[in-house]
Amino acid sequence: MSASELLQKAIRDELGYQEKLDAAERYFAAMAERIGEPTPEEMAEAEAWADRYFGPEEDKED
Repeated sequence: MSASELLQKAIRDELGYQEKLDAAERYFAAMAERIGEPTPEEMAEAEAWADRYFGPEEDKED
């Protein structure tokens, strides 16, 4: 693969990634509008669940 083709692929991949992030943000905003923002207790429960299954975040500020 030539450098030009590699660069074009990298740009397409990055644009696709950004489109997916934007779609996720729109989805979460719509859900927050529909059911409301999570409470601090719900966020703590979700973080505890994620820590159990995925391990704690290394850069988490307490």
